[in-house]
Amino acid sequence: MLARHLKRVGVDVRGTRNLALLDVAAELPASVASKLLGLSLTSATRWTATAGAHRAAYAADLARR
Repeated sequence: MLARHLKRVGVDVRGTRNLALLDVAAELPASVASKLLGLSLTSATRWTATAGAHRAAYAADLARR
């Protein structure tokens, strides 16, 4: 119901969801994204690859914190 309402008022629900997934996939390793979002590891790995993220970048960011 919410998706239908949002579509009626002009919000692209699928596009918004996909952008959110890309953002998460760019910031986290696939294994973490998989557990946090309830995605299969295969799906999370695909999102991570699509986002162009690498695990080394995640580790480096954690080291800087």
